[in-house]
Amino acid sequence: MKTCFIYVRVSTEEQAREGYSIEAQKKACRECAEKLGLHVVDVFSDEGETATAAKRPQFQEMLDRCDEVEAIIVWHTDRFARNEVDHFAVKALLKKANVRLLSVTQPMLDDSPEGSLLDTVLAGVNAFYSRDLSRKTKKGLMQKWEEGWWPGWAPLGYKNAKENNKGVVIIDPETGPAIKKLFELYSTGNYSILQLQKWLLEEGVKSKTDKRLQHSVVHYILNNPFYYGLMRWNSLEKIGNHRPLVPKNLFDQCQYVLAKHRNFIAYNRKHQFLLNSFIYCENCGQRYTAEWHKIKSQARGNRIAYYHCTRRESCKAPYIELTDLEDQVKNQFGQLKFTEEFIEKVISKARNLITESQQDVTSARKIFLNKRKTLEKKRNMLEDMLLDGTVDRETFKRKHSDIQTQIDEVDKKLIELEGKRDVDLTIIEEVLALARNIPKTYHEAPLELKRQYLRFFFEKIFVKEKKISRIKLTPIFEVLAQEQKLASGYKFDNSAPRPGLEPGTCRLTVGRSTN
Repeated sequence: MKTCFIYVRVSTEEQAREGYSIEAQKKACRECAEKLGLHVVDVFSDEGETATAAKRPQFQEMLDRCDEVEAIIVWHTDRFARNEVDHFAVKALLKKANVRLLSVTQPMLDDSPEGSLLDTVLAGVNAFYSRDLSRKTKKGLMQKWEEGWWPGWAPLGYKNAKENNKGVVIIDPETGPAIKKLFELYSTGNYSILQLQKWLLEEGVKSKTDKRLQHSVVHYILNNPFYYGLMRWNSLEKIGNHRPLVPKNLFDQCQYVLAKHRNFIAYNRKHQFLLNSFIYCENCGQRYTAEWHKIKSQARGNRIAYYHCTRRESCKAPYIELTDLEDQVKNQFGQLKFTEEFIEKVISKARNLITESQQDVTSARKIFLNKRKTLEKKRNMLEDMLLDGTVDRETFKRKHSDIQTQIDEVDKKLIELEGKRDVDLTIIEEVLALARNIPKTYHEAPLELKRQYLRFFFEKIFVKEKKISRIKLTPIFEVLAQEQKLASGYKFDNSAPRPGLEPGTCRLTVGRSTN
């Protein structure tokens, strides 16, 4: 009796289509084999695999064993390949092994001249369908992106949903709170990623295989700007329409803790742009973003990055090359040269501000701890009443649940208090201890530490006609500059543009003022 293999396949997008299921294909192929008098030796199945990729695991195993049978049965030739090159290459391999390819839905395909012609036509049609589907999918994803929605699978803590027949991303009520608390815990600097892996497992946040999340997964979550609203996709980035799970200052604090834990080791940046969130357009006030563009220059790696205004359609501000703008910012640090007296005053001022902040946190913490102690007493009394029989079981459950909810809320507030220590005395003293040579320190610093320097000195950097037009200092540095501008050699340059000048905006100038 002649023998055959059965090969079935379904891609991810076809999983739900009626008639495309694996079982439906297997049933049809077995019926075909029985009708042709062929004995089925084995069945090979690739699930969630696209036919455009020839290196499907089960497909390759079947080809390795094709000398065992006389025929291979498929439901349709598009299950076999949607690339005409792969189709004819595999057909040639099967022909060499004297193995026939049979299709349930295309019985007219045989070794006759007409059958070969039809096979060639159908292979081209399958390839066209695959490429046309890819083009439409990419177009749909780009449209979704332009409308401000994430075009892919939602990250952990979110889930894909439908609103008004449109695919959107919403916060997952089951995992979202845990991911938010993950950021809050890590921002305190008191937890390692290993500890948080165990904590997430206890909270029921697991991998798809129902196991503990890998270290790399937790690290990726803490590094993913999607959680504060920024989407990055195909070298593009923009603020999305989805609801942020954490505020940006909490996300930034986690980036600092991550950098601190790895001793500020620098990694090769792929799509991280140093000045994102610092640069603003002087013309319209919108934030600048950055993206890569392909160019025909091997010397420059066949691509070049530009910063540009996010309001591209209405704002005509020109693009500016990444290295040009980052060099201009580096030159601004070249103007930051302070006297010893000024450095000491800055350190003193920063220490005072942090001390005040810590006192506020300590005071608030005492209030919450007292509240927690009071709630615990109420809970203990309620438990005693249950033991005494003075309260029924249902009332106990309801009141006990209410008290525990209040305790959990207090614990959450305590964690938030720790997360509010955004300005770390250690990093400030490190920056200012090196202030005797700020340009060199900034130039040699890794990406994340450079961002910490920028975050300390500059709140906003405005650009007009490819040049830095003005700078808005951070509140802490603005106060210091205003108080010490004559005594410490810090002076303002009146050449900064007057129209729309904001408080605290200035151009930095080297040296002691002679005014």
